[in-house]
Amino acid sequence: MLIPTHRELLRFPLINPAVPTTLTRISHHPSATTAKLRVPSGRAPSAVLSGLKARLRASPIRAPRIHRQFDALAAKPGEKSGLTRYVPVVGALATALIVKLAMPEFNLWPLAFFTLTPLLWGIRGRTWGVRLLAGAVCGAGIGVGCFPWVWTALDTVYSLPWWGTSLIYLAFLLVSIPKYMLFTVVVEPLARRSHRLWPVTAACLWVCVEWVVPEVIPWHVGTPFLAWPPLFQVADITGSYGPSFLVALVSVSTVTWMFPPPSGGGGRQQWRFLWPSVAVGMCGLSVVYGLVRIQQIDNTPVDNVLKIVLIHTQTESGAPGHRDVSNQQKRLERLLFMPHDVYRAADVIVWPEAAVPGLLQVGPDELPDNVREAAVFSPRILEYARAIPGHLVVGALTLSPSGVGLRNSVVHFGRDGTPMEVYVKRLLVPFVEYSPLESTFPTIGKLLPGIVNFDPGDVDTLLNIDGVRVLPTICYEAIHTTFVRNQSNRGPEAQVLLNVSSDALLGVLASPGKLHLAVQKARAIELRIPLVRAANKGVSVYVDEAGREIEREDGPDEKAVLTHVVVRNVPSMYRRYGDLFVGVTMLFVLGILWKWLGETNLHRLGCGKTK
Repeated sequence: MLIPTHRELLRFPLINPAVPTTLTRISHHPSATTAKLRVPSGRAPSAVLSGLKARLRASPIRAPRIHRQFDALAAKPGEKSGLTRYVPVVGALATALIVKLAMPEFNLWPLAFFTLTPLLWGIRGRTWGVRLLAGAVCGAGIGVGCFPWVWTALDTVYSLPWWGTSLIYLAFLLVSIPKYMLFTVVVEPLARRSHRLWPVTAACLWVCVEWVVPEVIPWHVGTPFLAWPPLFQVADITGSYGPSFLVALVSVSTVTWMFPPPSGGGGRQQWRFLWPSVAVGMCGLSVVYGLVRIQQIDNTPVDNVLKIVLIHTQTESGAPGHRDVSNQQKRLERLLFMPHDVYRAADVIVWPEAAVPGLLQVGPDELPDNVREAAVFSPRILEYARAIPGHLVVGALTLSPSGVGLRNSVVHFGRDGTPMEVYVKRLLVPFVEYSPLESTFPTIGKLLPGIVNFDPGDVDTLLNIDGVRVLPTICYEAIHTTFVRNQSNRGPEAQVLLNVSSDALLGVLASPGKLHLAVQKARAIELRIPLVRAANKGVSVYVDEAGREIEREDGPDEKAVLTHVVVRNVPSMYRRYGDLFVGVTMLFVLGILWKWLGETNLHRLGCGKTK
């Protein structure tokens, strides 16, 4: 008796229901069923089975719709020309151009909604190498638009040779490239796995990339919305990443509208307009929230009013004769003899960064002989602090406790002229206030002899001005969200954010100074505390908790601007909980990645579903 093998048993319909009920007779002659298959196809039964096996082997898992859409677009006859290879680069440069036009220099902020649209259009259906190149081109183009002042500053202040200036300028450009490279490489694989949810996936991915990748100047794609404050008020929940999420969602939804996922009948049109409608709805909700929030802020009771005089100066940095004693004395006299009627009405007078010529001697200790001449004007400053009726806050260079290093500082004098607090700048500007890696590579210091390596501070300081807690920051520090938030929450919560800046290094270009201020203004909305800024050759301004400019001075003349800073107790979810919104987006992206990796492993094990 012959016992059938397991393969022979699978031929029977009761064991393998997939086998037809009509069994094929094993013979040298084809059965009727095989003959029917053979007549229309004109192929032998073995060829039919081979073709069936090939089809099953070719598509074990059907490609996602968005991937099939990209493949179909890439195969269009019009895209087979030689110009197709330049589409990713053109899209990357168009994104860089939109970012530049949306900056305060041109202030075409509505264009920010479509910042990522050309970039996503250019990289659709491309290989990872082409996407990587497009991201590099986009980041470099944005760096060229953001950092033209670097060349001017290095050439004006340090008089470096062209190759030294070029290397440092290239270093600034390289910092702005990784963010866009990471986004362009990862966004399309995630889109293939998220299917119709890919606009949300891409927007969440962009938020994660902005949060993870560090930058010299953290310019978020949603920062241009500060030009219309109602659209940026959501930042008190999400930080500056919320407006960036809206930008990414609108940009990706625009691409979805231009190239809808393929589907039959009316489903194509339905999905074509779904995500643009969702994006417009979310922007509308953000505006409604902003209008309601601004109304709440205006109706919040006032706790205190601080009268602050901002000294707006116009001192050239690195100009010929800038370090000459006679020129420094003339500069100081202009500051000391501002209108005294304004001074008498002020609670505090604020001078901008490094406004005091030379070195300011704060303590009673004698200075070393080699720096004593630099502090020649210190007695005049102390006499002036005792003469005015209010407080005095000045930006000045002070000597480190070791007696060797210099510190970029803010010195607070009380009403009696006694020095009360000294805040030392903690975040120094690379290649301006210190040479990166000079301790490891001493050659860098020899190549950049004009850079003074300041000693960074390590102590948190709050200025107590007539019962109001004021958080001091110096220039570059106020553009870093996490740093300012942490400083404002340590100890008693700060009620006013004070920034002293000098935009003289930006040269003749006015746009970088506006860019510097725009990034700082976001802190007022995120933390719901007013921002007061005294600047040299920049913008001196008072910004309230809603991001509105109440007082502003950016003219070419030196002025004393009196501002009445209203202090309120406005709660902020972002100030209390931090980057909670970023955590939610990161979990969403990780969920898509987990799904992607799970499907990939199942496919490798042969367990994938066939369609």
